[in-house]
Amino acid sequence: MKSQRIWLPVLMVAASFAGGTLVSVGWAQKPRLATDVLQAEAFIVMDRDGNARAVLNTAADGTVGLVLRDPAGKERMRFGVDAEGGTHVALYDAVGRQRADLGSTGLILRDDAGRPRAVLTLDVGGQPSLVLLDEDRKGRAVLGSAKFQGPRPGEGVERPSSSLILLDEQQRVVFEAPPTPSR
Repeated sequence: MKSQRIWLPVLMVAASFAGGTLVSVGWAQKPRLATDVLQAEAFIVMDRDGNARAVLNTAADGTVGLVLRDPAGKERMRFGVDAEGGTHVALYDAVGRQRADLGSTGLILRDDAGRPRAVLTLDVGGQPSLVLLDEDRKGRAVLGSAKFQGPRPGEGVERPSSSLILLDEQQRVVFEAPPTPSR
């Protein structure tokens, strides 16, 4: 009877040790990586209420896109790559109006009516320019490289990337730095 009392605690300690070792070895192993591939033309991420919050899909024309929606279901962000490889990011406000458009070589910021108001671009040679537009989409301020049509056909002025030009409602230059030598 005395020997049974001794073996029971020893057996319990040994079983606890063995169980702990097995559990710790099991947890210490790296998780197995999935080898299967999930393929589809579209993936839709739903919230708990069953609303589509994100959609990743491809189209027959070769474009691929990701659309993110807010809890009300309004499109807020769109990422895409067109069939030629051009990239595009569009941002929308809470009402669903596009407010910003980022492409491979430029950024367009839009007002409440959807009109472009600020355009930041790089030309083919990599020269930057920032154009601020009025509500009639006329350029009113240009920072950086720009090409302006002169008063007669064939006349034009090309400005370097270090220039600033301010224009009035009739697109006449009211300020420029550095000044154009012909003015």
